[in-house]
Amino acid sequence: MRTFFLLTTVVILAINVVSFFYLPEVLWSMVIFGPLILLGLHDITQKSHSILRNFPVLGHMRFLLEEIRPEIYQYFVESDTSGRPFSREQRSVVYARAKNTRDTIPFGTVEDVYETGYEWVNHSLSPKKNGACGCASHDWRPRLQATIFGQPPQYISNELWLTEQKRCDCTQ
Repeated sequence: MRTFFLLTTVVILAINVVSFFYLPEVLWSMVIFGPLILLGLHDITQKSHSILRNFPVLGHMRFLLEEIRPEIYQYFVESDTSGRPFSREQRSVVYARAKNTRDTIPFGTVEDVYETGYEWVNHSLSPKKNGACGCASHDWRPRLQATIFGQPPQYISNELWLTEQKRCDCTQ
């Protein structure tokens, strides 16, 4: 790649020198090519980066792309729900709330609701009341054990609740 750069530099300089006699306006091309040639010559002579030494001028593109890689990945590769540590969907809600604008998206979701493992809650159009099917009236909420020494409350396993739920069709 170094030889290609040097050959291209020689050709550009030769074209500019020869065309100077016939068409002096061609020298304006050195406004663009001059800094690139100087940058390439600096890249070839420097000792700290082998990429720049082997790929003069083009090596800077690698460093530029490496610098903007997170932005490219964020905007072109990852989906709205797969970002780490926060998805784009979660970030957009935070940004909207910070600007004190509307943070809800009407008319559905962008998530795949048919994906395995997707959870949701269905509402009942005609819910049954406790005891409507012959079951004894029962408080179906789980009981919590009292807080002991500042620990969080614990759920109590309620075997009676499980057996009544299996017997009774009220919960279906």
